[in-house]
Amino acid sequence: MKEGQPFAEAIVSDVSRGWDADKLISKADASMLKDHPESEIRKMIAECAKTFGPVREQHLLAGEITVAGAPEGSVLYIFAVKGDRLSARIRIALIKRGDDWRVIGFWLQS
Repeated sequence: MKEGQPFAEAIVSDVSRGWDADKLISKADASMLKDHPESEIRKMIAECAKTFGPVREQHLLAGEITVAGAPEGSVLYIFAVKGDRLSARIRIALIKRGDDWRVIGFWLQS
């Protein structure tokens, strides 16, 4: 298991199980909040709740991917998720700050 995988699994589950924007915002890095203000994140998560419904299943498809051009020390994880209404893929980018992992990107594709 890769170092950031437990954090990635937990945050995807915590956010998508009930589509809780506060869970994502609380783990967001300052760089993410600079590019995507809380209001934008809340709107995205609310749309996900309407479109997908609560996520009941998630499976890691790819993990600890280093992306060219991304901030040094950042990694990407990709999950397949199945909601009550639709299935999708979630990509989550993380960066380690000291001993903590922070979210720098969260994307959903159906």
